[in-house]
Amino acid sequence: MPQKPPAVSLGSRSHFQVQDALLYHVVYHRSTALHINHMFFLHTCLLGILLTFEGAAGAAANYCVTGVYCSYCLLLTLQIARLDAIAGFLNILYLAVLASLCTAARVITQNALSANIERSSITIAGLCLTLGSFVLQLMGHAISEEFNAPTSLFHGFIAAG
Repeated sequence: MPQKPPAVSLGSRSHFQVQDALLYHVVYHRSTALHINHMFFLHTCLLGILLTFEGAAGAAANYCVTGVYCSYCLLLTLQIARLDAIAGFLNILYLAVLASLCTAARVITQNALSANIERSSITIAGLCLTLGSFVLQLMGHAISEEFNAPTSLFHGFIAAG
């Protein structure tokens, strides 16, 4: 397999500014395949995290994690929403997507418990979904990235939000 060319440096960036994270994401993730990979597997990863918390500690943990993530998304995107009403509206729609993932984790857990599946098994399934999604995101990078971008886990957390 031919080597990919190295990426050009964007210089120093703030890990907690949404514009910097999105700049990194747009510059280093140019392929449509990588965007599709991330949109799908970031959300299956989040569903796995919610299942893990729901299985381990119940509905309150699921709601708490969802609330924290929704607050995080709001704080990050308020920087953009103040400048663009459409972005603000889309942010509200995205919060509905997060609420549906929370509900899905709740329903999956309740159905599993009704089928006499133990909470520990639900927790393990959530962890496996989380790790599997993460591995498939990395595979997407290996397959679809046009050049070797510098590693940055922060951009994923921020740009995903």
